[in-house]
Amino acid sequence: MRKIALIIIISMIALACFGCADECYCPPSVYTQNFYETLFPDNWLIDEHDLEGHWFCELKFPEINNDVLASGAVLVYYLDEYKNWVLLPYTTEYVNTAGIPYHVELWSGYRLGYLDIDYINFNNTNPPTKLELKITIIRY
Repeated sequence: MRKIALIIIISMIALACFGCADECYCPPSVYTQNFYETLFPDNWLIDEHDLEGHWFCELKFPEINNDVLASGAVLVYYLDEYKNWVLLPYTTEYVNTAGIPYHVELWSGYRLGYLDIDYINFNNTNPPTKLELKITIIRY
């Protein structure tokens, strides 16, 4: 036990004396912006060549600029039935009234000036009636 304590004390002294005084990297300030969007059935599109039950939405977001693409991130959350924000992508499995399992998927992607949202539900070929999103854009 004394050996462990001695090793810890020596390590702390070495770190204090020979630490990274000139070599430490301090990250730049981080800027975040939060946006809230609500999607309704009219916002969704379906690709006629894609599987039935796959819906997508393309949102214009000028805040997703080259700085964000180069050194930032975009996080997308949806508001679940319990009023919790859930980070995308999200996948869950259900069982329909006939006892057949199916899954629901929700995910996002982003590119210069746009945010893409995809929704898949093979049990219901209609888009969600209301989907509340929180979008957090992070840049340095």
